[in-house]
Order: sequence, then structure tokens, then C-alpha cells
Amino acid sequence: MEVVLIIIYFILICWGFKAIRLDKKVDLSFQTLVILFGIKVLCGCLNLYFHNSEYLTNDAHTYFTSAVTMLNDFPNQPAYYLKDWFFNWGDIFSHLNFLDSANATYWSDIGRLIHQRFMVLSTVLSFRHEYVNVVFYNLFFFIGLLGLYKTFLHFKPKQKNIFIALIFILPSVAFWCSGIHKDGFILSAFGMVSWYTIKVFQSRNWKNVLLLIFLLFLLLALRYFYFLIFLPLFIVHLVVRNKSKPYLYYTALVGVGVMFFLFSNQLSPKLDFMKMVVNRQQEFLRGKGYSDLKTPVLENNAVSFIKNIPTALEHIFIEPIPSWRASNKYGVTAFDSGVVLILLLVAFIKIKRKYLSNSFTWVVLFYSLLCLLFIGYTIPNLGALVRYESPFICLLLLALFSFGNAILFEKTKL
Repeated sequence: MEVVLIIIYFILICWGFKAIRLDKKVDLSFQTLVILFGIKVLCGCLNLYFHNSEYLTNDAHTYFTSAVTMLNDFPNQPAYYLKDWFFNWGDIFSHLNFLDSANATYWSDIGRLIHQRFMVLSTVLSFRHEYVNVVFYNLFFFIGLLGLYKTFLHFKPKQKNIFIALIFILPSVAFWCSGIHKDGFILSAFGMVSWYTIKVFQSRNWKNVLLLIFLLFLLLALRYFYFLIFLPLFIVHLVVRNKSKPYLYYTALVGVGVMFFLFSNQLSPKLDFMKMVVNRQQEFLRGKGYSDLKTPVLENNAVSFIKNIPTALEHIFIEPIPSWRASNKYGVTAFDSGVVLILLLVAFIKIKRKYLSNSFTWVVLFYSLLCLLFIGYTIPNLGALVRYESPFICLLLLALFSFGNAILFEKTKL
């Protein structure tokens, strides 16, 4: 029955794509849209199967069982659950100071609530079939990734095929960003923020502005730390988007931002961002993952953070090392890491000075690098590392290839 439901919903969604002429809106053939969406759903199912078969407990199954438990009890307390589902978001207005580290827990909880509510909705539509939920999650993910694709296509239309490969087909991105986790939400939300940023400047109407603000709040709720990295870059983009050498402004911003990060606790205890990162690492260390990387324990001082930069970068760009990883799953991950390193090398070789003037591409570059560094600092086990880094590896590759002239299958029309 589960397979039948997946097929039925897949066909209905593809029919919806055809009805709204989505292929025309994103400059892709209908057949390509179906294939790419099919890849997302297939990878999502494989991801769920992998987690359910490899681990006794995992986040995706925990959210599902929680949703089933709630639905089983719903007939007994329908008013309570409906009120909780729609209105129980805490006191948002008292937590709008994004720079106050005390608000990190609140926004992390909001992200979990969004995930929980979406799981409940999906479980209702799937008639409580766990794998069918993958279709609904990937419908949201897919729309967001189309926004990301349209953003880069807007800047570099000749690199259409490269962007499709990096966003939809690169193995680590396809596998991890199709699973029932926040990673797919993050990449998709960023894709929609990117596209609506362009739309706001193309046609400055209130609908686009309000939707962009909503998407920024969604990004904030999904991952508080990533939003704090993105916000200053985004604000600078609004100011310097038409400047001839935007990289000068972003380099200065990142330099000032790093100094602020390292010494903000000298200004106020509420601005102790290093402590937030240290606490985040401690959360993962207490979790005792299955593939410990022997990550050095961070201390709440600038010396510790500077000293551990090489380790953080090694974990992001080199791990896993296949020579000392016996499991086949790490061999597959090592192969993907090798592919990513080759792509990074090709992107660097193809960079041309004349393509360095796009302001938003610099936002994506610095955003992805800083988020990857944060992940390298905080994630002490390989399984979580490869999952958390996948959205930002995608963004890093997109930015670097946008700075060059690499063309993939130029004569192939998709």
C-alpha cells in the first residue's frame, strides 16, 4: 500500500506541475522536472531506509512516531491539539533580539516545532505511512531548490547544466537534503530567500517584500546560528549590490565580523558568541555519535578558536579518509568527498576576474564558508558532519562555479 500511495501522490504532484506550467516558469522541460523530482523522492526514501536500518533511534523516525502518537490521541482532545498546532509558538515578540545569545534556545525550539507540525500534516496526508511522508517533504524541498536554481540561472544562464547537477544530482546533496531532516529545509529556504531577493528588486511590490520577510524568519527558525551568519551579509548586499568591486566590502565585513565574534564577550556577556559555539559542540559531544572524529574540545577564548581552524577545515574538506575507515558507507562518503574536492579544483581553475562583480554570489560564498567552519568546529562525529555540511557544500560549489566559465554539456537542452 505504501508504494501505491507514493506513486499516486507522485503522479498528482507532477500533474500539478503541468497544470501551473512550472516547466515554463523555471526554464526546464516537463520531463526534466519529473526526473529531478523523482530523484529527490528516491533519495529521500533511501535516506529514510538507511537511517531506519542502521540506527535504533533517529530523528526522522522519532518525529514520525511522535506524530502518530498525537494523531491516535487526537479524537480524545481535538480542541487541545488544534489550539496547540496553530497557536503554541511561545512569546515570539520577547525573543526578537537576535544578538542576545539567550534567545538561541527559543529559536531552536521554534525550528523543532515547525518540523513537528509539518510531520503531523504529512502523516495525516500519508494515512500514517512513513515513507509516503518523503513525497510531501520533498515537494517543499524541490520548490525551494528550483528557487535556488533560478537564482543562479538568472546570473549565469550558460551554466544551466552545472547548476542542475550541483543542486539536484551531486550525491551528498541529493541524499542528505532529500531526507526528513532540517538540512533540506535549510537549503530550500535559502533558495527561496535568494530568488525573492531578486524578485523584490525586479518588481518592488508589497507581496514580494512580505514574502521575503517571512522566508527570512523561516530561515531564522530553522537554524538560528546560520541565520546570524547570513543576516549581516544580506544587509551589506542590499547596500552594495550595484558596486563594481563588492568583494572588498564583504571581505571587510567578514574581517570585522570575525573580530567581533572573538571579542564580543568583552563588550557584554549577552554577546558571547564563542560561548554559543562551545555550547553547541558540547551538545554534540554529549550525544556520543557512532563515528567519533576525536574533535578537540573548544574553550571559550580566541586562542582556542584560532588554534582549531585547521582541524575544522580538515573535517569539512578531507574527512572521511578511506584508508582507515573500514565500513562501506564511509567508503561511499569518501568517494563523494573526492568528487567534491575535484569539483572545487575545477571551479578554482575556471575562475575569471570579469565574473567577480556579482554581489549576491559573494554573499553565498562567504555564507557557505562561514557555516562550514562553524560545522567543522561543532560536529564531532562523521555521520552528522557529512549531513550538516551538505547544503553548504552545494552553495560553495554554486558560488565558485558562478565566478568562472565552466560549461557542462553545452549543447544539451534540458
